[in-house]
Amino acid sequence: MVDRTDILTRIEEELLAGRPVSDVLRLLIILGGRSGSSELRDWAKAELRGYQNDVETPAYRAVPALIQLDAIIGSAVVRHQTISVTDFPSVVSDKITETATFSHGVGELEALVRTATDNTINVSLPGSQELAKLLNHQANRPSQRVMSVYWSVSTSAVTGIIDQIMNRLAELIGELRASTPSHSEIPTKDQADRAVNVVINGSSHINVTAIAAGKDNDIHIEGGMKPSSAGSRFWTRGRRIGAATVGAATIAGTLLTAIQLSGGF
Repeated sequence: MVDRTDILTRIEEELLAGRPVSDVLRLLIILGGRSGSSELRDWAKAELRGYQNDVETPAYRAVPALIQLDAIIGSAVVRHQTISVTDFPSVVSDKITETATFSHGVGELEALVRTATDNTINVSLPGSQELAKLLNHQANRPSQRVMSVYWSVSTSAVTGIIDQIMNRLAELIGELRASTPSHSEIPTKDQADRAVNVVINGSSHINVTAIAAGKDNDIHIEGGMKPSSAGSRFWTRGRRIGAATVGAATIAGTLLTAIQLSGGF
């Protein structure tokens, strides 16, 4: 049972002992309840459950992403071919960048790292099936067919996001410890809210800089890198540059509708 008068110390001990981030976040929710701080509770709950609905995902969960595809060329199967955003038709290329934001709960992030093979995690782009149709229509080569389009995720990037969450937990506890009088059992609501504003909503956010990717509708695109030309030669062979046919427009329209319904890339 958690000591009601010493919950800050308990959180510090759990964090320094390397306990699962989920356990520490649950203790933070309890602290937020006792202090009356909805901001403290809301941040901890979002990290536990994932950033859902209209809740904005923090910048520290954004990572650069590689776009890859699997395809069939004649009788051969090509896997993990890296392509550029410029390989997509112009009608959708400006909706895709090489930066993805993870909105998963921290437990799911930990599971992705734990179950990854070859230090990578492959996850579908939003509207991946329609994107594959657009690429096939654009190439117009019956012997060459894209089967799937996805991001290739480096486990080190996801680990980096988890580390960023832990860093903010430590910073929050430091702010709370500094602002809570030694004779007080718990911080006041104003003290807890102020700590969240300084650490979470302030200017101290650090973007993770590692190659990674996202997950289906749980991911949206922010910012972006300059498109890389690495690996793009493979699919540009046989492309019909500027082919804005009725068929491509129909597929693109379906894709853009799906993007709007899912909240966007």
